Amino acid sequence: MFSDGHLWMSILTKTPGSCFSRFQRISSCLCLLYCTMDANAVFYYLGNEPSQKISLGPLRFSARQALTSLRSILLTLPTHIIITLFSKASASPQNRFWRCVLFLTWGLLGLVTATSAGLTVSYSLMWGSEKSQEWMSSVSVSIFQDIFVLQPLKCFFLAVLASMLSNCRVRKVFCSKQSPVESADDNRSSASAKPNELSASRKKGVAMARRRLIIRQTLFYIFFLVVVGVLTYGNRDFSRYLFVKTLEDHTESFEELKDETSFWNWINESLITYLYSTNQESSELASTVIGMVRMRQLRVKKVQCLSDKVTQWWQQPCLESYSRKNEYREPLRSKKGTSSLRFNQCPIPWLHKTASELDSSSKWGRHAWYGGGGYLAELGYEEETARAITNLLQSETWVDRQTSAIVLEFLLLNPGTNILAVSSFFVEFLQTGQATVKRSIDTISLYTTESFLQIFQGICFVFFISMVIFKIGETIAHVVKGRCRYFCSFRCLLDFGHLATSILLLASSFMKSYLTKMSVLRLDENIFAHINFETPLVWVEVENSLLAFLTFVTTFKLLQLTYFNFYTRLFSNALRIWMHDLPSFCMVLSIIFLAFLHTGILVFGPSIGRYASFWRAFAFQLEITLGKVKARPIKELAEGIPIFGHLFAVSLLFSITIVLMNFFVSTLNDSLAEAKTAEIDRETEQAVTAGQPVNTICLKTKTFFDEISEQLKTIDTLQLPILRLKVDKVSRRIDDAISNDVDIRE
Repeated sequence: MFSDGHLWMSILTKTPGSCFSRFQRISSCLCLLYCTMDANAVFYYLGNEPSQKISLGPLRFSARQALTSLRSILLTLPTHIIITLFSKASASPQNRFWRCVLFLTWGLLGLVTATSAGLTVSYSLMWGSEKSQEWMSSVSVSIFQDIFVLQPLKCFFLAVLASMLSNCRVRKVFCSKQSPVESADDNRSSASAKPNELSASRKKGVAMARRRLIIRQTLFYIFFLVVVGVLTYGNRDFSRYLFVKTLEDHTESFEELKDETSFWNWINESLITYLYSTNQESSELASTVIGMVRMRQLRVKKVQCLSDKVTQWWQQPCLESYSRKNEYREPLRSKKGTSSLRFNQCPIPWLHKTASELDSSSKWGRHAWYGGGGYLAELGYEEETARAITNLLQSETWVDRQTSAIVLEFLLLNPGTNILAVSSFFVEFLQTGQATVKRSIDTISLYTTESFLQIFQGICFVFFISMVIFKIGETIAHVVKGRCRYFCSFRCLLDFGHLATSILLLASSFMKSYLTKMSVLRLDENIFAHINFETPLVWVEVENSLLAFLTFVTTFKLLQLTYFNFYTRLFSNALRIWMHDLPSFCMVLSIIFLAFLHTGILVFGPSIGRYASFWRAFAFQLEITLGKVKARPIKELAEGIPIFGHLFAVSLLFSITIVLMNFFVSTLNDSLAEAKTAEIDRETEQAVTAGQPVNTICLKTKTFFDEISEQLKTIDTLQLPILRLKVDKVSRRIDDAISNDVDIRE
């Protein structure tokens, strides 16, 4: 019903028995096209109000264009009624009433087409280029909605309505009726057919239909995977890497911070010099700081130390690790005599602000999850102002023992590449007084350009939306047909997960584009204000995660569809056999792995950072297990404790990396060999059952080499004559098999 009911697609997929000819369908499509163009032109001629543009992925349109396209659909509803009557009248040309309706609808279609074309030309002569482009966008959206939304929904709801109103199968209506002689011949031919032939023909037809379905689905998912690949890598060019690499190189000394003094020295000597420098030689390509550089301090409360006889002399309070519960939010007091005057002049760095007041978001550091509030210090727009503020904060001991973390936040825009770098530099002060650092640099594109790549990406995005809409209709049809049985099949659940991920990807792409657009509008209003791009970046991460998962699901679906391939079945069967031996092997590997892990933590924990904590030691040994062996970590172990370090490193590499991982690969090879043997035996059995000739040459050759292999395993000098006799015997068998095959073929 879809191939004949879809007005646009039925031009190519019309069924042979349909009386609605291709010429009539093309005439109906032409009338609908001109009527849609005229309906959109009416609204653009009557209204001149500006409208804000909305970006959906790489596509850009305005709310006015979307509203105009919806209005045009309502205006073209009478045209759809005329086309429906036209189709109905073409199906019954022998009836006098429907013959009159056919002539009437022909005239109405010609009149509507000519009138719409004339009005469209007259309206377009009054517009400029900008309004003409918007009108073309609205017409494109309207045609897209009719082809990919309205027509499929019409076919689907008509099919559902027909199945609900009738319990029998829907009979197809043909123009010419069969004669009684032809019907009698068909009945005699079907009656004379043997039941076995009918059953074989039925099975062959089902197999052919299944093959066509698999090929069609395979081509669909291959094209879907290509489109997802374009959407994934469309915005990931080499300039992003160069931009981030440049910023990392200029702030490389940030990794060397150890305490408060080195922190202030790095601020004054490295960061301010880089961000506030004015390079006139490459000013057109230089990056620009957007807003102000901000330092946000998060502090912890003081608590009473747990004292005993040994530590009771310690009079200073203790500090706990940072958490939202232990965060200190009171105003900071002056520590020197000059602080009260400066506090009155600039009180912001000494007052706690919430995340909503600072327009900031919570972030992950290296050791904790830090809130968006804190004590804020803005460094201003000029280098002199920034140095004066940092000197004031350093002299007033703005950073002290209660400071848990300092978060440096700034935006860096490169106009040449249209890339904005959202940077967050964490300096976390532990309870021991040691400072640890972490850099987070994320990039995002602010505007969409009119390059060929962006246009191609927009076309792929349109194809992606079309395929998602098609999958929605197909899934709804399967759910209506199968009801609860649909969710009991793993293949159907995989299709449903694929569709759900695609819909979530569309929603995340829309949210990312919308939030980025809102942030850019706020930036255009005041380029010196602080703009929060953290929320768009969150949706960028969500979109990337969904793209990765969708790529995985699509690839898995392709593997499932290509299960008829020998190597795909071999891979699946090998994994299924391998899973029987994997649990016992993993248990042995886990015991030895954890034994080395605990030994390393107990012995090397106080002196070597790679074994300072459980997770760092786990990551280090996992890298060694997977084959990432470097000389520097092994040298650190050997130099940490000279004798035991060498012994530990050699034992770790030999037992896990060499012995156990080779056992791992050998079990996989055995499973592959067993699966290959089982697959060949299954194919041979199927060939014998179906009565097909079996390739005896291959089987005899395989037997020949298998016997030689078994004999070579236990060969000695006395068995050489016996081996020669067996080889000659097997060779004669192979020659006889070859001659028999040649005789059979002749």
